Amino acid sequence: MILTTFEELGYVREALAAGAEGYLLKAIHPKDLAAGIRLVHHGGTLITQEIAKQLITQWIQPFNPEKEEKTAKNNFGLTDREMEVLSELSNGLTNREIARKFFLTEGTVKNYISTIYSKLDVTGRHKAVFKAKEQGIINP
Repeated sequence: MILTTFEELGYVREALAAGAEGYLLKAIHPKDLAAGIRLVHHGGTLITQEIAKQLITQWIQPFNPEKEEKTAKNNFGLTDREMEVLSELSNGLTNREIARKFFLTEGTVKNYISTIYSKLDVTGRHKAVFKAKEQGIINP
């Protein structure tokens, strides 16, 4: 069972392909985590409903030119969630405000921001927002 802060579908697929029977986000309520562990222990498989929806949508979704354009525009490999967090950074939201908006922990938001910095090759919020606007990733 994988317990992580990363919601990227690539990580999910890799984990499941490597034999993981569960993939849960650290923001999970402790009671739900305990129930999930019991389920997997008894032979079940567990992923969040949100991740399942994303996997199914990606699997059955026909070619969508708008999505292709969005992917082409995002040459830095940012996930949808990282794009959402980046957008909120550009709106001036704090980590706490972003966490509340997306029902995440502040630690998870910090991890997303750290990954965004790494992918954009920048060292701070203002530089990340500036580069994202400059590159056309987010609207000015």
